[in-house]
Amino acid sequence: MSKIVYLHAGAPKTGTSALQVALVRNRETLFRHGILYPESSDDDRAEKGLITSGNGVLISHLWQRDYDSRLAAKQTAALLKSFSRHPEHDILYSSEFFASSPHDNLSKFRDRLAKNGC
Repeated sequence: MSKIVYLHAGAPKTGTSALQVALVRNRETLFRHGILYPESSDDDRAEKGLITSGNGVLISHLWQRDYDSRLAAKQTAALLKSFSRHPEHDILYSSEFFASSPHDNLSKFRDRLAKNGC
């Protein structure tokens, strides 16, 4: 069975940070239901209910105009490593930056993941 990578691409000013706060605060519940919400440097802010950029910064190559294939490979490898540590879980990333990501970067990311069973 293929793994699923969910991308929440919340547009700015639509409650994305509120959702990210809820995701961080409910990380264990999500995990028990088969969804891994990877940790990020913004987790402390989210725990306090503050505005965050979400955990999507972990795959920041998606919103860069100048696509860096080495960075993309490194970040995708980290994501796949998370899958190998938690093979029974799908993964969820959230960031308002995804909404403005170049479509070709999202396509490259999807293709890279598909080659690895996602």
